[in-house]
Amino acid sequence: MSEELQERAEALRRMVETRDIVIKDLENEIKEVKTDREYIRGWAARCQNELDHQSLLADMARMEIRELKAMLHGTKEDAQ
Repeated sequence: MSEELQERAEALRRMVETRDIVIKDLENEIKEVKTDREYIRGWAARCQNELDHQSLLADMARMEIRELKAMLHGTKEDAQ
């Protein structure tokens, strides 16, 4: 093989190695992003559950306040 062909072959080999490294890096980044996405989804679901719970507690507190006001005013109709 001529020297020029050997140089070209070596250059192509290095390009393929570089490509393989880039592909592997991208695959690792994709895995990290997927893991982060799942973590964020779990965190968001926990936040939503907490918001739902807090909303329920707020609704219960409003109902309790209405009932107490009704008792204070002596009518049951205000409690509804």
